[in-house]
Amino acid sequence: MKLLGKGSYGQVYQRNNRAVKRFQKLSHFIQEYIAMYFLRHCKYFVTFISANIDQLEIEMKLYDGTVRDWLFGVGEKTMRDKIKLIHDILSGLIEIHSRNLAHADLKLNNILMLKKPLKAAIGDLGFISVDKYTKTDRTTRTYKEMNVSKSIHHDIYSFGICMFEIISETKLYSQYGYDEIKTKINKGITNDTFRSIIQGCVEKDKSHRITAEKIYEIMFVSKIPSCAEYQIHLVDNKFSFEELNKIKLKLKRICTKYHINRSKLGYYAVVNYFNQKGIRSQELIDKHLQILCMILSSVFGDGQYNEKVITLPNSEIKNILKHLCEDWNFVYILFDKNTQLIKNIFTSKNY
Repeated sequence: MKLLGKGSYGQVYQRNNRAVKRFQKLSHFIQEYIAMYFLRHCKYFVTFISANIDQLEIEMKLYDGTVRDWLFGVGEKTMRDKIKLIHDILSGLIEIHSRNLAHADLKLNNILMLKKPLKAAIGDLGFISVDKYTKTDRTTRTYKEMNVSKSIHHDIYSFGICMFEIISETKLYSQYGYDEIKTKINKGITNDTFRSIIQGCVEKDKSHRITAEKIYEIMFVSKIPSCAEYQIHLVDNKFSFEELNKIKLKLKRICTKYHINRSKLGYYAVVNYFNQKGIRSQELIDKHLQILCMILSSVFGDGQYNEKVITLPNSEIKNILKHLCEDWNFVYILFDKNTQLIKNIFTSKNY
């Protein structure tokens, strides 16, 4: 297999005219796998094809290269092409930010592209998470602001650096202070509109930082692209109060011990899954709760609750993991931004 590049958590190869990302750790695989599955209908992200849990591999569409390769490679770069790539990157950010998700490692090497027809797709999704749990501390240094925050505003700073590099065809290698980067922008960008937008992206005061939607309105004077609408299937609860309480206590015990976040939504997601699949065996419930905690720890935490802690055979871990990560209702509930609405709905269904 031909090595195409290295991501945050794995290496990417070309195999049978497809891109294959191979991971070293199961927790890293889970993060990218579940994010790609959640965003698989979003056309401005890399196209997910399949996942092989046994080999810790994710198969994706093969692109022509990265935006960075294109930008600093041979050949003329027209402003029209640059604007098209910026459009696609912005559209992807609007999609995830509308769901309170942050990418956390936006950079030109993580943005893939097709040359004919020209199209950009955001890749390397291993850091994507709900904004307050996002892994912005791991952002590549050049694209990381000095005062790192766990929020979508951090993505906007990174986007500003990307846009500066694209418009000015300037390679940046260092992390800059807010005043330093503004000086470089003033010198490197001659177009008033572009300069104003990029300056707005790197504002030190995050409350004054421009949004992806606002940038889109200014640059494209058109309707902001609509985000994919999803429907989830919620079923009535078939468990007794005592059975639900037992599940809650077991989940709480693990989550408290290992400092696992988002356990309430995890509870709703997994009990809804139990009701859908008719799972009532206590043994099966206990196994699924362990895998649920592994997913929550990987995506919304530090990955400390992993296969080394779980008391299950590796084959069982991977089997349950695959079924949960590819169950749309389960995944959607975990990532849903309207947490209070989800809680109200499940309360009304006696969860």
